Amino acid sequence: FCYGYIDDGSIPEEEKDYFYDTFNLIVIGVILPSIGLFGLIGNTISAFIYSRKEVRSSMNVYLCALACSDIVIIITSFFLFVLESMRKRSLFAHRIYATAAPFMFPLGLSAQSLSVFLTVTAAADCLLLVSLMD
Repeated sequence: FCYGYIDDGSIPEEEKDYFYDTFNLIVIGVILPSIGLFGLIGNTISAFIYSRKEVRSSMNVYLCALACSDIVIIITSFFLFVLESMRKRSLFAHRIYATAAPFMFPLGLSAQSLSVFLTVTAAADCLLLVSLMD
């Protein structure tokens, strides 16, 4: 019994594996990279805009750093999720994943932590700016 579904054995294991693999390929192999590509484009544009001298302020420096941190998160997610999903299908993907994973996991986690720290710091900076204006 799992999530209201009783497995009575009516669906053969081969069909379950096929449906799971197909769903996994569609979601992690197609949808996730598509969304990530939009994220890369958006964060690259944001980092470019926030790094201009004309718009330089303390908040924009935080936002530029946050965009750069998010770019690193997206790139490491491509490696970790897409390659992990594809490594069962390709020896080449398996080798790349095995080589890159020891570096990508810590880099991705560090970028996630940096993203949280930057968000909290930007919020504190905004609070101080608003509080000190009076």
